[in-house]
Amino acid sequence: MIEMEARLMNSNIIINPRFFKYLDLDDLEHSLEVIKILKYQNTEILKYEVMKGPNTGNKGKISIKDLIDEYAMLEYDGIISICIAKLQALDDVMVILMRKKDLEAGISMPWAICRQCISDIFSYAYCKTGLDYFGLSISQNSCPANVDFSNFLGCNKIESNVSIAYYIGETLDDILSMVKTDIYDDALGVLFRDRCLVRAENIRFIYDNNLKKERIDGYCKTLKELLRINNFEYDLLTSYNIIPINIDLSESNGDGGCLDSISTRILSELLCKNIKATIVLKYDKDIDLDNLEHEYQLVSDSNNVVYVIAYTYSGTYHIPVESVESDENIALLNNAVPGSKSIQDAYSNIRIFKDKY
Repeated sequence: MIEMEARLMNSNIIINPRFFKYLDLDDLEHSLEVIKILKYQNTEILKYEVMKGPNTGNKGKISIKDLIDEYAMLEYDGIISICIAKLQALDDVMVILMRKKDLEAGISMPWAICRQCISDIFSYAYCKTGLDYFGLSISQNSCPANVDFSNFLGCNKIESNVSIAYYIGETLDDILSMVKTDIYDDALGVLFRDRCLVRAENIRFIYDNNLKKERIDGYCKTLKELLRINNFEYDLLTSYNIIPINIDLSESNGDGGCLDSISTRILSELLCKNIKATIVLKYDKDIDLDNLEHEYQLVSDSNNVVYVIAYTYSGTYHIPVESVESDENIALLNNAVPGSKSIQDAYSNIRIFKDKY
């Protein structure tokens, strides 16, 4: 067993690791079994759920010894850590993404960060009221060139840290279902009430009314809402060059089907390529992306299902687009291509929440 496997098995720090083994079955389609570790029951026994194979959905227990002997670790794509960041007497909530390829390269800087007690630098472009907004999700891709990304990590110390192994295809709901969020929700509740008090200027009636709101000036009551309104899932997906769209691709079956004409046109505009033919496959680690014979793009559809879209194209046009980024970058792109309404229409299909301001 490799060192990383030993570290995961002998600590409660990282949850959600997956393991696989090949079953002695004639049915090749179901010969691979993948299990997800749900909980460390004690130092010897783990609880698991079957994610793939003939017993998909079943739950059980397994000893660490049997796990090591029978299974191999399935490579995760990243680590998502949720923590309380202490700022003197203040407890902030911070969520960070470390990509596996960065960890393997010895890079300690997170790729994406979401936290509450930080000024929303994007609000100045979208909020016309002049109010200050707080809470921000940002990646190294979307960070403005004149801003030091490491500033978003500032704190005195980290407490209540929990780290989850992230696999492409998992949603924020999947991730949060594995975490006891009470401690983070409680911390956010304190920050929310403090902000309500500041805005009320010690007037009880205004304070009581503010408490009834879902959020105020970007301050949220729950971890789930913090991640949602600041589009952490958008940053998470685009960190792996996955385009989140508001289109249902289930009709393509994810089993060798193809995109319809409208979806093909939208993808063409997003990639600035004249796409001619497509094959749509539901993403799975079984698919060797490096050996695909055609160009491909990962897309997360309106159901949060990730698909691999392999395609052929007859040329590029407009300006090259390597990834889909923040609303600010989208606006800049639209302004940079006068008259390109088709590209603007295509970008309107990007799945991003805009109800914060």
